[in-house]
Amino acid sequence: MSFYTINKVANTFLDKLAEYGYKGMLYSSKNYLTKIWYPTDHETWLAHYTDKTDYEGEYSMWQLCETGRVNGIEGAVDIDVMYISK
Repeated sequence: MSFYTINKVANTFLDKLAEYGYKGMLYSSKNYLTKIWYPTDHETWLAHYTDKTDYEGEYSMWQLCETGRVNGIEGAVDIDVMYISK
């Protein structure tokens, strides 16, 4: 698929979710967000495994690692930060 088609399919899917009352997000790595995805009206969930991201685009969630530890959970977990606008 071309980058145009990939973007069109993703936005069509997210639009359809919204029609049915669900809130979808574009989940992507920093690399893909800067090189493949076009700007969208949908929120973005950034996957960038680092202590401090240098991604300059807008995002509502940031997945900063997949090696986190949480008491009561065996094995590694993703650590995500959700930003809530007021």
